[in-house]
Amino acid sequence: MRDFVIGLCAIVAFVGLSVLLVRFGEIRTVDQYTIEIPSLTASGLRTGSAVTLNGVKIGIIESVTNTTDPRWPVRFVLGIDEGYEVPSTAIAYATSSLLGTGSALELTVDPSDRSAPPLATDGTARLEGPVRNMMLTKLNESLDERLQPVLNSVQSLSETYTELGDELIAMVGDGDEPTGGPTIRSTLARIDGALRLVELWLDNDEARASMHDLMATGIVFVNEGIDLVNELTELAANVDVRSEQFMDELVPVASELARMLDTADRLLEAIRDGDGTLGQLVKNPDLYNSIEASMKQLEEAIISFTLMVDQIREEGVF
Repeated sequence: MRDFVIGLCAIVAFVGLSVLLVRFGEIRTVDQYTIEIPSLTASGLRTGSAVTLNGVKIGIIESVTNTTDPRWPVRFVLGIDEGYEVPSTAIAYATSSLLGTGSALELTVDPSDRSAPPLATDGTARLEGPVRNMMLTKLNESLDERLQPVLNSVQSLSETYTELGDELIAMVGDGDEPTGGPTIRSTLARIDGALRLVELWLDNDEARASMHDLMATGIVFVNEGIDLVNELTELAANVDVRSEQFMDELVPVASELARMLDTADRLLEAIRDGDGTLGQLVKNPDLYNSIEASMKQLEEAIISFTLMVDQIREEGVF
């Protein structure tokens, strides 16, 4: 009986050891091919950890070793069961159980990349690293999703303040001669120059006296201008009154001129028709010639009479 119990315990121990060896990958029940993954850290993974593809176990981690490569100091060698193909676009994540019972290496493939060419199965395959921590990655994605609106607002605010700062710099000026218009700096410089001139003027007695005289003269000119405006206003009022009187006096004069023009028209018509003495003179050339001859004779008679009177004055009657 004792020997039976010892043999039964040995058999159970052997079965348990076999299960453990299979569990930790020391004994392969199926053929496998290897895939190498470079990484920065082991991320809690060790030899014998399970390898899954989208949640399905496809192999184990055969080894986790350090390397002399400064870029990728850790190297994973995965043993993938034959019959499983790993797409070349797979991303490696290190996952851990919430109860802390162990870690696994999760190979995740996006549904849109399922048609990507698979890695080689001859032992030369190499998957791009590094191995990321699943929990930290999910946490970062959640934070990015929640903080993205805040980051966008901060970015927009930063751009706004940057534009405002540029405008303020352009408004204040950088000390050089302004080319796009006056700035606060250039305006202050001009005001300072003007104050310097005023200070120099205040220190100059002659300049102050000249300015005082100029201001007094200006006041006189202003007063005279006010008087001139008042006089022009009164003149305009008088012109309005005189214009009404002038129009009242102009009406009878215009009527008299109209009558005179009418009389002149009738006289000219009579002359054109040959009526009266002037009409005969215009229409009858013989009458005009006779009058002209008579006028010449009268002129000769007057000349003779004048000569005779002059002779009597000089010689006397006797």
